[in-house]
Amino acid sequence: MIRTRRDYFEVEVAREVGLNAATVASFLWDIMRVDSEMKYRHGHAWVKASYGFISLAMPYLTKCQARHAVKKLIKKGYIKKGRYSDNKFDHTNWYAFTEYGSAMMNFGESYEEEDD
Repeated sequence: MIRTRRDYFEVEVAREVGLNAATVASFLWDIMRVDSEMKYRHGHAWVKASYGFISLAMPYLTKCQARHAVKKLIKKGYIKKGRYSDNKFDHTNWYAFTEYGSAMMNFGESYEEEDD
């Protein structure tokens, strides 16, 4: 049996940007924590990800859906993009979470249950 990765999303993020974009945001958030190619520039951690890479990791998304999700995350202020590849022929985008995006991605982690 092939083991697949389990996807998740932050509910508050999904309310603002939709399920596809929320899952892409969670995916970028996760790879940012473990990616050895991550770079720190301008006070942010940047991770490299093409639309093909995103759709390969999440086979239920096409490249077009991945592109649309990333554009929505940029438009809503969750992430920003740049080009930081060392190879001048590599035009793959790099993404970093904005302060707002980081706060929203950490939203569920700060939840504590209250005692009755």
